[in-house]
Amino acid sequence: MRYYRIFIAITIAFIFGIVLIFNNYQTFSYSQIILAYKKNSIEKVLVQIPTCTPDDRARQRALLHTLLQWSQLAQEHNIQYWIAYKTLLGYVQRDGLLPHALNLDILVMAQDTSHLAELCTLNFSSNYELKLHPQWFIVEKTKRSYFNQEGIDFVEPNARFINRKDHVHINIWPIQTTTTRLSDEEFIEKILKSVPICESDDRDRQRYLLSMVQAWSHLAEKYNIQYWLSFGTLVGYVQRRGLLPHDLDIDVTMLSSDTPKLIEISKLNFSSTYEIKVQPQWKIVDELKRSYFRKDGINFIAPNARFIHQKTRYHVDIFPAYDFNPTYANESTEMQQSENLTVHDNNYQWLSYPRNWTYPLVTCYFSEIQALCPAEPKKLVETIYGASSLTKSDKKCVNGSWVRNS
Repeated sequence: MRYYRIFIAITIAFIFGIVLIFNNYQTFSYSQIILAYKKNSIEKVLVQIPTCTPDDRARQRALLHTLLQWSQLAQEHNIQYWIAYKTLLGYVQRDGLLPHALNLDILVMAQDTSHLAELCTLNFSSNYELKLHPQWFIVEKTKRSYFNQEGIDFVEPNARFINRKDHVHINIWPIQTTTTRLSDEEFIEKILKSVPICESDDRDRQRYLLSMVQAWSHLAEKYNIQYWLSFGTLVGYVQRRGLLPHDLDIDVTMLSSDTPKLIEISKLNFSSTYEIKVQPQWKIVDELKRSYFRKDGINFIAPNARFIHQKTRYHVDIFPAYDFNPTYANESTEMQQSENLTVHDNNYQWLSYPRNWTYPLVTCYFSEIQALCPAEPKKLVETIYGASSLTKSDKKCVNGSWVRNS
């Protein structure tokens, strides 16, 4: 009887333990489970998959390892996905991989693609990488382009999870919640719902500014303009991933040496709504030595150029960055590229910072609009505006007016 009671107690404890494990499955380290599965199960699974050609087994093994790596990444970063197309067919037919499969297919909600863009910047593996199509927001695949220099040799999937070592991949396809794509105007109205207002004219201003970001982003992509969000606009990105509700304009920066490209674009009839104005004295590094050219619509001296809405005059300020320090070099002396970039800070004093805070530029989403951001946005914001600017806005709404937030 004593042994019987011990047996019953052990059995109950075992069942209770199994229940605890089942109920708390997600609290365990998913990476440990994946690792164990890698070591013990893939080879067992492969035994059940037929082969035909000599390279079948290596490809099948690589596909299963790639799927496990993707599952781990998705678990760690809360990516909601499901298998699709021929991968789903394999699951239905044989509860697993089709023996002749060359790649895998999954579906992700289209609106979650911006989350994938953030993951692309992570160095999560030396053997795997996530590639996002730069034009993923264009629903019609025939209007997308290849970006072979960036390793984007696909147009239909929104992204690919690539096994660089074994040369297999997972296609990440978008699924839309609606059969019709939002127009640019409808998209902006959707975004505006998440931007607070305080004063009566806030919404119109915000609408124009976001439209400016969208139009500038399209133009920059079309003509391969290398820029990055900066100053107050970058503060908005860091604080709320989008427009500061009280902001009056949009700020971007690009290398001053790229300004001639803007001059060429400004001569084109690229839009009936927008225009580019380039400061005629943009080569003069010290803006205090520049002049206004009001007859030509140049009522600015600090930016090298402006992207302007011709009717409302809302604009994107395009500031210069220099790969030399103007304090020690000017046009009459030899200027050599340094490891730093130099810009004006918010007090118009020269500020040099490490070049790798900007490069490589990364795709980011500013109020859900695709843009280019510096590699280290928080470091730039903190250096220019102070640590408090990472979380604290410089203005607050009081009785229907924006006032300084001291």
